[in-house]
Amino acid sequence: MFKRALRDISAFLATTAFSFRYRLEVVGVDRVPKEGGVLICANHKKAEDPILLYKALHKGQKRFIYFFAKQGLLKNRFVTWYLTQVLGIRTVSHSAADLGSIKWGLSKLKNGEIVGIFPEGTRNRTDAELLEFQKGAAIIAHMSKTQVVTATISGTRKWFSKCRVEFSEPLELAEFYARRLDDEVKDGITQKIYERIHSDLNK
Repeated sequence: MFKRALRDISAFLATTAFSFRYRLEVVGVDRVPKEGGVLICANHKKAEDPILLYKALHKGQKRFIYFFAKQGLLKNRFVTWYLTQVLGIRTVSHSAADLGSIKWGLSKLKNGEIVGIFPEGTRNRTDAELLEFQKGAAIIAHMSKTQVVTATISGTRKWFSKCRVEFSEPLELAEFYARRLDDEVKDGITQKIYERIHSDLNK
């Protein structure tokens, strides 16, 4: 109960702060299923992206998002405790053999939670629109057979500028879910996720 209250307070303070920094425009929040497990895959430019996704989703739903994050976030014991135990973040390596993180994500989805992942694997600090996508999202999607929704975060990210978060309709992945998980299936799901995010960024 204490951790849940602390998490809610933290989310409220963070989202309030970013309400002043950006003029947030949210599109398609009604496309995110209101029940059951959902894997949200988004592009990643700034450290505050998880907060923006949480705030955008919270406008239309009261569900919490559990996020995957890279291991480098764990700087000290307090930060580790706060991120993992309070905010519900699971750190993950770029190794496909990170079975513990995969099992964590599958457990959350099985329990009907929303899990967020950035397929680029790290913040995109380049001029390229998107980095090459990792296969982790495809593996989790296939193993959980869950609904996958993409989200795009766009805007200049300057103070007081407009920041747009758009959610897609759930992807059609039944053809891949019906097949055995192999490299071809991983590539196919990853490509579907990439194409939808790329398309929405270029509207």
